Amino acid sequence: MGSFNPIKMRTLTFVLLLFFSGISFGQHPGIGKCSLKSENKDWLLAFKKTEKLPSQIDLVIERIYSTTNYFNEHPPVENSNDKRVFGALPCSTDCSILFGLVYSRKSGIILDLKKNPQFIDLISELNAENISRI
Repeated sequence: MGSFNPIKMRTLTFVLLLFFSGISFGQHPGIGKCSLKSENKDWLLAFKKTEKLPSQIDLVIERIYSTTNYFNEHPPVENSNDKRVFGALPCSTDCSILFGLVYSRKSGIILDLKKNPQFIDLISELNAENISRI
């Protein structure tokens, strides 16, 4: 039998501590996907199946609100290499569907409630009488 060597035991303990610390505190590799992308695909399919303008407007308004709520709960990450979110790649605003309102031949606005919360009143007024097409 070998003799007990305190230096080897400390070295082994230190190596094991480093190994488990790396596993516990290591960053997520980011192999997941932004969860907003799959929601966007589902929404787009539902929108394409909807033929009536009032129902389409309702879907658009609902999507504007849900995207705003999503980014309130999950703030966008500017750097796509930032892997702070476990289980999914952090979403940026590039993942979201943006809606614009064209009100003249060369004028329009993007209906982004996160950047322009004052548009909430405008969005609540959208209906089939004041929207000609989507």
